[in-house]
Amino acid sequence: MVIGIEDDGRITGINGNEEHLNELLRAPFDFCVPSVNVEVHFVDCTDVNGLPNRVLVMHVAPSMQVHANQADSAFYRVGDKSKKLNFEMRMQLFYAKGGRYYEDEPVYGATIDDIDLDFVTQYCQKIGYAKDAATYLRTNKGYITTVNGVEKVSGAAILLFGKDPQKFFQRARIRIVRYLGEDARFVTIPQYPPFCWTELIVNAVAHRDYSILGTDIMVKIFDHHYVVESPGILPGMVRIDNIRQMHFSRNPKIVQFMQQYKLVKEFGEGVDRMFREMAEAGNPAPEYKQIDFMVKVRLNSALREKTVEGTTQKSTLNSTSESTLRDNNNKVVEQETEEKTTQKTTQKTTQKILSFIKHDASISRKKLAELCGITPDGIKWQLKQMQKDGLIHRVGPDKGGHWEVIEPERKGSD
Repeated sequence: MVIGIEDDGRITGINGNEEHLNELLRAPFDFCVPSVNVEVHFVDCTDVNGLPNRVLVMHVAPSMQVHANQADSAFYRVGDKSKKLNFEMRMQLFYAKGGRYYEDEPVYGATIDDIDLDFVTQYCQKIGYAKDAATYLRTNKGYITTVNGVEKVSGAAILLFGKDPQKFFQRARIRIVRYLGEDARFVTIPQYPPFCWTELIVNAVAHRDYSILGTDIMVKIFDHHYVVESPGILPGMVRIDNIRQMHFSRNPKIVQFMQQYKLVKEFGEGVDRMFREMAEAGNPAPEYKQIDFMVKVRLNSALREKTVEGTTQKSTLNSTSESTLRDNNNKVVEQETEEKTTQKTTQKTTQKILSFIKHDASISRKKLAELCGITPDGIKWQLKQMQKDGLIHRVGPDKGGHWEVIEPERKGSD
């Protein structure tokens, strides 16, 4: 926050407002529980009246705690507004920040009889645990604890090893809904790199907020995009702008279990790989949104215009074989494969890159990405393919070198 600059950009400064300034500086300590970590410094400036002045810069560091005001009210920032949290929402935020793990909370009414001990035995064999299943549950990871002589079974134990997890977590499931095209004329099959759509579902299972009991994980499949909705806000310090680099497990026991079964393929690297594979496939980057206490991720497929009897249709095409579509009159409409469509798109991009390289042999990948309208990862893949096909050659290092176009006659002589 910068204090001393008005909403319209005028610099009014803070000199002469020392009383209000001191109140503001005390606020993070006197009015927040626990106190908020704030870095403060002053910057000299010339104000709107041409006089020497100062502005106050306050940097509020991200926190792994849930903070409240003196009235014990907590708020969550949604867009440009602050939303007051009720008790349930506040606990969800507490779990998301790792103050406690909901998977460790005891499940009311659950006993060891609700655990599939045969499956636990198989799991023990898989991880090399030599003792019996019941001992494993009572002595490892707090799956079963004893409080005042009464055994408590944790949420993680029920979710991972329960005979009927939905008995206690009715909405701990994945619902898949397939939406047909708007005019219902075609049934089309979206094509995405397999790692990408499976990674979204795996992440939703591993990182959903199981304390939110009233909704499911939703997978929505449309003609031209694919959406996964997972209950809960982004956990820990993870935000939309750092999701490719920052990693935090809301349910570490569930994540470790999934690792043992190779469901989590690349722990901590899956999101970044998903962005790369979507770019290499010529698709737009995944879109992440956080709406209240729900995270939504959308994959968009590469679309092309398709005209059927004078009506423009957008169609995602099957990538494995020649296919046919039928309109409302049962008339067969020929459809190209996505493979052919992708080849045409790649050829156009290749020609663009060749043209830009001929104009500027030292052009950067970043500049090529801007000119071609695709991601830097997509350009990197294109250049690699072009080198493999013998269309271009790199002379010198990545920094300081340049590109050389291999003309057809030279290519033949080589």
